[in-house]
Amino acid sequence: NELLYLPYMMAPLVVTVLLGPLLGMFATISICMLGGFFILPEQYAPEKQVQFWILSSLSGMLTVLLTHNLRNRAQLLRAGFFVGLLVMVGVINLQAWDYNLTGVLVCLAVAFGVSMLTSVLISGVLPIIEGAFKIITPISWLEMADMNRPLMKRLQMEAPGTFHHCLMVAQLAEAAAEAIGANPIECRVEAYYHDIGKM
Repeated sequence: NELLYLPYMMAPLVVTVLLGPLLGMFATISICMLGGFFILPEQYAPEKQVQFWILSSLSGMLTVLLTHNLRNRAQLLRAGFFVGLLVMVGVINLQAWDYNLTGVLVCLAVAFGVSMLTSVLISGVLPIIEGAFKIITPISWLEMADMNRPLMKRLQMEAPGTFHHCLMVAQLAEAAAEAIGANPIECRVEAYYHDIGKM
């Protein structure tokens, strides 16, 4: 079944991580609307289009749900795992099986494997995409919050009072950001570095 080889979660995953959940949902809707019309050659039954719409919409929305508040790269793999399970269930429910048991298992393995492979590939190329489009993702903010970075270590050694002050400001900024719906990770990291010039 050709539908098994489609990376349903790729566009929603990339757009959600780089641009946010609202645009991720827009990407899902766009893929559902446009993608189904490409699955209309004469050799395909009309059911193929319906299957694509169902699988792409469900997997896309689940991808957005699982990655809208990304905190680490492991969440990308978790999204791939659950979307893979969803596609497997969808294939079982939507496909009229004419294969033997081995063929069914191979199809299910492909359905799961494509989603996992997609999440692994996106996790690997994410830094390249960030650099190419000058976009900072939540993962990058978390990496900058690492206290073992050379600049933060220098701040701890050369200006310990300022370092302690930055930690306090970061806690306040993060709490305030959560209260008003801003980006708490970004506010926390910016507070860490706001007095770095005192070195």
